[in-house]
This record gives sequence, C-alpha cells and structure tokens, in this order.
Amino acid sequence: MKIINRKGYSILMALAGVAALISSGCSESEKKNELAKKEEAVIKKDEPLKVLIVTGGCCHDYEFQSAAMIAGIPKHAKVDITLVNEGKGTDAKIPLYDDPNWAKPYDVIIHNECFANTKDEAYIRKITEAHKAGTPAVVVHCAMHTYRSAEIDDWREFLGVTSKHHEHQSKYPVKVVKADHPVMKN
Repeated sequence: MKIINRKGYSILMALAGVAALISSGCSESEKKNELAKKEEAVIKKDEPLKVLIVTGGCCHDYEFQSAAMIAGIPKHAKVDITLVNEGKGTDAKIPLYDDPNWAKPYDVIIHNECFANTKDEAYIRKITEAHKAGTPAVVVHCAMHTYRSAEIDDWREFLGVTSKHHEHQSKYPVKVVKADHPVMKN
C-alpha cells in the first residue's frame, strides 16, 4: 500500500532528519535508529505528516512563500500543514513560542521567519529547546540568519552554522556518494 508519495516523503524526512541528527545529543547510531523509528511510525499510522510552517518578519514576501509551500508540499507528501505567519520587521517575538509545548503536535517544523534583531535569550531558547527535545526542523533561507544580533549562540548551534547575512555566492561542486538513496530517485 502506497501511503504517500515516496519521493516527497523521503525528501522531507531527509531534510528533517538532518536537523534531528544535528540537534539531538545522542550518538550517531542512536540518532539514525530514532529517526528510522519515527519514519516507520509515520508510514504505519497512515496519517499525514503534521507540518508547522513558521513564517514572518522582514525582507521577503512571506505570504507568497507560504502559499507556494502550502500548494507544493502536498504534491509530494501526505501532509497536514499548519501555518503561523506573525511578526513584522527585524525585532519581533511571536506568541506561538510562549507555549512550552508549541512543537509537540508536529512531526516537523519549517522555519521561514526572519527576525534578525531579536536578541531576547529566553525567547530564542524557547525555540531551540523544542528542537533539542527531538522535533526536527527544516530551515528556509532567511531563517538561516535570523536572531543574528543575539549574544547567545543557541540558534546558530541549532543550525550547525553561523550566517549573519547573505554570504558570497559561489558554485559548489556536488558529488553523489549514494546514487541508490531514495532522495536521488526521479
């Protein structure tokens, strides 16, 4: 029985898996086993993957981006998408993160917010703690350098990279190391 489009599911789970592997404190084999269990549970449930898209802030057309994700992702995976589009400008705090269990109902969070000048340490930790607890994330463009004015590194550690602005653009070679991986199909 085909529950969801395997290509779309594999892509989404691979992206979420990378975030999960980076953000948890387990050994690599424990992380892979945990991710495999979560993937299998989603497949067996025959339920949609619960996705939360968090978007808003400065500098981009978040309404258009949200509409594109909401229209595009379901073409590749069985998903139930919740959208939170709040906060304007570079210094914002959205109410979503005031609930300590904000991430629990979701299988994956897509961060697409850009609040570059938000510095509140407790606020930022409300976000990163949910991911440290195991909820995987996919981070889109501007969210890579959101919270960049913060004194703490929690967001950057969650990302696994420091990005404080658009870096130089370069062509990076891509080497396929496992051509038979599900992400490489089609």
